[in-house]
Amino acid sequence: MTENEAKYKVAKENKEELGLVQRGVSMFLDVAKFEFGKKVAAMLATSSMLPEQFRGKDGVANCMILLNLADRMNVDPFMLAQNIYIVHGKPGLEAKLAIALHNGSGRFEPMEFEFQSEEGKEDWGCRAFAKEIKSEKVLFGTWVTWKMVKAEGWLDKTGSKWKSMPDQMFMYRAAMFFIRTNSPETLLGLRTKDELDDMIINVTSKETFAQAEEKATAQIEEGANKDVIDIPSQPEMDKKIESVETVEELKASGEMTSIDPDFTGKDIADF
Repeated sequence: MTENEAKYKVAKENKEELGLVQRGVSMFLDVAKFEFGKKVAAMLATSSMLPEQFRGKDGVANCMILLNLADRMNVDPFMLAQNIYIVHGKPGLEAKLAIALHNGSGRFEPMEFEFQSEEGKEDWGCRAFAKEIKSEKVLFGTWVTWKMVKAEGWLDKTGSKWKSMPDQMFMYRAAMFFIRTNSPETLLGLRTKDELDDMIINVTSKETFAQAEEKATAQIEEGANKDVIDIPSQPEMDKKIESVETVEELKASGEMTSIDPDFTGKDIADF
């Protein structure tokens, strides 16, 4: 057995422990595990060392979900709690944890990165790559370029780290592109916090609505017809029509801009 075959055998045997396959019955479907999990979750929720979303009475349920997720990923619950965020009801992982899970999966050798071009240029960027142990094939992720960073709006976000540590952010984003393409099972479908933030569109901002209303009002005032159009009421129009006897008089009254050639004075009388 070659060294690579031995590595792959170990990875295959540990597949269940990596969270790629549910180990036994979920704690939510096993009464004994569920009851034990409730006690652990209640204890964790009293700790001041956990993030706010896991503390207090309202955090017990989050702690239960955390325990189940940690069991599936075969990671320490406390470590997972320090690297997971809840964004609008969706859990998001830190990119460094995602990379650690990928490197520890046993399927690939540790992930590496390569850069291209020069800082500030449109094609300046980074991509991740890793060697698959079984096939010995080197797999590559998508290039994350400076042009992409600006187009996606990552650079202009409030508190963006792209301005202060672009190299690190390049590697984090490139790593997620690689994992999403070549090893999606590693994260069990979870996204990173940055990816969740990218999906959120703020439609409740008062400033946004105010600006939209102001813009719409300006467009209406600029494009609207400022001439006053005097439109007579229906009774007034009926009275004018009844007062004429011929088609010519009706045309001259200005109440008709076009008329049926077969329209006669008799029709007016009948009308």
